[in-house]
Amino acid sequence: VGFLAALVGAWGGLVAYIGPQLDLHLGNDRSWQWTTNHAMLNLLPGGVAVVAGLLMIMAAPGALHGLARLAGLLVMVAGLWFVVGPGAWGISHTVGVATGSATRRFVTDIAYQWGPGLVLTALGAMCLGLVAGPPMREVRTSDQVHRQAA
Repeated sequence: VGFLAALVGAWGGLVAYIGPQLDLHLGNDRSWQWTTNHAMLNLLPGGVAVVAGLLMIMAAPGALHGLARLAGLLVMVAGLWFVVGPGAWGISHTVGVATGSATRRFVTDIAYQWGPGLVLTALGAMCLGLVAGPPMREVRTSDQVHRQAA
């Protein structure tokens, strides 16, 4: 889970910079163009997801449940920011919209925001579920079974 979170976070952080080379345009952005929008909507949540994914990997072999929980929460927050960030950021800033055909706009939105956001949110939730462990079962001793039968 940690490896996938780091990988998807790296994609989400870099897609704003390499997307135009792949014919994925958000507004009039060019490849490797540094903007505040790119930094806040892609690089920041992508970087958080990469660091949190690495924390998950470090916490996996041991009993560092607190660190794994924090990492899972950070991955979920990064994923949610990918999805909600453009709308929230767009309240006070101009945010580029995908250009081209309807299919190209759909693919661009999936590549820039929805894909990384939804995958990271699911991976963060999965990490939290794995850290919580399997559901607790009631274990009854034979003594309790005999008393209950009597």
